[in-house]
Amino acid sequence: MQITTKLGVLAAACAVAGLIALGVSIRSNVDKPVIAAAKADASAARGVVITVQHARTVEHQVAITDAAAATEYQRGIEDGKIELQRAIDRLGAALRLRDKQLAAARAGNLSATSAGASRRDASAPADFLAAHGADAERLAAEADDVVRQLTACQAILARDRNGQ
Repeated sequence: MQITTKLGVLAAACAVAGLIALGVSIRSNVDKPVIAAAKADASAARGVVITVQHARTVEHQVAITDAAAATEYQRGIEDGKIELQRAIDRLGAALRLRDKQLAAARAGNLSATSAGASRRDASAPADFLAAHGADAERLAAEADDVVRQLTACQAILARDRNGQ
């Protein structure tokens, strides 16, 4: 009986080994589509990562370009304020000089023609330039600010249209 027991155990072991082999075979056939799908998913995920990295690079470049345009715009605003103040100061100096010349002409130190050469009506002490010159300079400065805004917008639009 020992031989039959050994043969039975051997037969059982062979049956178990056969079932295991059959299971591995079935599993490998079932796993092939699963593995192929996983590989496709991994490839698609790599594509998404590359796309996101490219989008971030483009976004970074756009941010740099926009920051440069904003800096240039702000610099123009500050320069415009300085230029406005200088223009108002020049206007004030010109008006003071003219008033001194008119006073000297009235005192007889200059001819009336030289004192009033910069004015059309030498007899009217209050004129448009004296009354509204600073306002006109401010209005011109506001127009310059609008030009700066338009220039900044055009720079951004040109970059967007060029696909950068």
